[in-house]
Amino acid sequence: MQAIELQAQITSTHEIHLKLPESVTASVAKVIVMYENIVPNQETLNAIDAVRNGQVQRYESLNAMWADLDND
Repeated sequence: MQAIELQAQITSTHEIHLKLPESVTASVAKVIVMYENIVPNQETLNAIDAVRNGQVQRYESLNAMWADLDND
């Protein structure tokens, strides 16, 4: 048995998509998923709530944001 390490993103629908290198010719594979369960802190949760509740300034572009910041 051989091992290969791949990194993949978990989608919002809880899926992982893997593409194996062409050198892998086995027809059966075992997959082990290791992940970090990252829990946001209170400051991050407050910021998420502020965005969801429309309490933050939104900009049409980065240039508009920088222009507004330069005016402060």
